[in-house]
Amino acid sequence: MNARFTTYVNGSPVKITLRPHEPLEHCSGGPDEEGYYYSRTTYAFDGEYVTAYNATESSDCDGRRSSYQERSCPVGLLKSHRYEDTVWIKGQGAVVKQVVMLPDWRSGESGQRDYFAEAAGY
Repeated sequence: MNARFTTYVNGSPVKITLRPHEPLEHCSGGPDEEGYYYSRTTYAFDGEYVTAYNATESSDCDGRRSSYQERSCPVGLLKSHRYEDTVWIKGQGAVVKQVVMLPDWRSGESGQRDYFAEAAGY
């Protein structure tokens, strides 16, 4: 059995299919006007749960920062969260562009580091 779900990548919905024990990784980022930003998300499916691992690394005028987050969702709840993707149209207000069914993610481990603050003793 495969796991099928929708997630957002770069502001657009993307449908993903995972086979058990075959992870999928998406990376993005690069230099920006103040330093750099890098993000890596790995999706894994063990036959019962889909787990998303996200890690970020960035640097700007305030120094280097990193963070990580783990989320999981039982395969039966991969399409249980209704999200109305809207656009703003002048004179009409918010208009539903599409309805997307998203996973009901459960938060797991997470953390962050601010290397400049650590060096300053905060």
